[in-house]
Amino acid sequence: GNRGGVQRLTFRNDTACECKTKPKVQKPTCQNSAPSCRCPKHFESVIRSGQCVCDCIPSSASYKACRRYKRGKKFFTQTCLTDGKCTAPTCEYGPYLDSKNRCSRKSEREKK
Repeated sequence: GNRGGVQRLTFRNDTACECKTKPKVQKPTCQNSAPSCRCPKHFESVIRSGQCVCDCIPSSASYKACRRYKRGKKFFTQTCLTDGKCTAPTCEYGPYLDSKNRCSRKSEREKK
């Protein structure tokens, strides 16, 4: 039959993580095996080749806005980029330009 009562179960935590000290942060944080990054507004974090990158996601509601930033048509105002707390976005035509707070434009693309 069905006995009422309490049954004791033992669980083991097999979560793989390691503690890393972040710059400017006193206490170490436990990082999961999947890398993650903080992205500027409109950009989403994506894992590519085991690295976390910030890019535009077609299914995202902010995809069109994201593409304007990615092409260097809009300026980033987030202090997280200047403070180094956000991962630099993936730009369409070249690197993210810290000094200009925007992505490289098509006209600035490096000629091959």
